Amino acid sequence: AIAYNNLGNALKDYGKIESSIKAYEKCLSLKTDYAEAYNNLGLVLKIKNELDKAIKAYKKCIALKPNFAEAYNNLGNALTNLKKFDEAIEVYQKCISLKPDYANVYSNMGIAYKDQGKYDEAIEAFEKCISFKTDYAEAYINLGITYKNKDEFDKSIEILKKCIKLKPNYAEAYYNLGNVLSLQGKLDEAIEAYNKCISLKPEYDIAYNNLGIALSDLNKIDEAIEAF
Repeated sequence: AIAYNNLGNALKDYGKIESSIKAYEKCLSLKTDYAEAYNNLGLVLKIKNELDKAIKAYKKCIALKPNFAEAYNNLGNALTNLKKFDEAIEVYQKCISLKPDYANVYSNMGIAYKDQGKYDEAIEAFEKCISFKTDYAEAYINLGITYKNKDEFDKSIEILKKCIKLKPNYAEAYYNLGNVLSLQGKLDEAIEAYNKCISLKPEYDIAYNNLGIALSDLNKIDEAIEAF
């Protein structure tokens, strides 16, 4: 059974999702109480966007191994993807009770709060995440977006610039910085941020769109058309 679980992991890493699922299912047919294999099966089902099946796998894992913090985190993520935010937060809180310094869970819980408009709770969760993992760039981005959603633009810019300092080649940070600068009417700075984003990630379509809007607002029509 262990060999099939390891095979499933290797196939997942190579992007062979269907084959990976078959390997985990074979593993579980040989060892029906293999909690980790259920967790791994849930991960590949989530990649396929088969979220209900993934949730079932995570719950099976937790039933077998009630103190498996990672499985609670993964279950919470699947519930968040289904916009079942209250359920997700409850699961994340259970995870934190098992592993209080699990930075990733605080970040994921922050996303669940942010996506349902509970911005103060989201900020608290992202800041808690960063207190455990000070270089967690993704948490800084989401914290910056949350402050933007609260119309606290200066604070958002401060956070996003801190993120860029931590991870200078992070295209998403420049994109979000451009968005906040645009809202402030600082269009030249916004354009600079969007261009930096695009130089780092040339396939970032929405950055071209927002760049075009900023250029258009400055009456740079030819440049805007080129961006669109």
